[in-house]
Amino acid sequence: MRLIPISIMLLSIGVFLTMFMMGGVTKIYAWNSLQYPALMGIVSLILVMIYAVVKREFNRLMASTLFLAIVCLFPVIMLVKPMAYPSTLENTKPSATVRLPADVPLKVGWGGDKIETNYHAIAADQRWAYDLLVAPYATGSAKRIMGVTVPRCWHPPADL
Repeated sequence: MRLIPISIMLLSIGVFLTMFMMGGVTKIYAWNSLQYPALMGIVSLILVMIYAVVKREFNRLMASTLFLAIVCLFPVIMLVKPMAYPSTLENTKPSATVRLPADVPLKVGWGGDKIETNYHAIAADQRWAYDLLVAPYATGSAKRIMGVTVPRCWHPPADL
């Protein structure tokens, strides 16, 4: 019974590391599910602290569980300091050619690899997303998302 929290945390860390190493869609599922080990870390941290106070005992197993609980809390840092999805342009290939339902000239915008200039970089499925803009671009139709000003042009009129 005492080994359950540490066993669950070790198993979850192992599963997530394996999923990251597999790559592809499995890596995206792991990235999007990082909050689950953090939740287990919070619960284990609280349980270890309550047990230590009630029993007035702190042993090596509890110290190991406490250490793993803190390790499991690392994804919480991304709530405060967002991190770009770990991938590179060299390992990514375009996979689709599309015909857009727009009969007006579009300007393709891409904010780059950094979160400071491209709020899409956080999400695995939007890592290299493009913004399609209709002229005029900077006419007060911009919105701010995560501190980045993003022009938006929805449903352009047919006579542009």
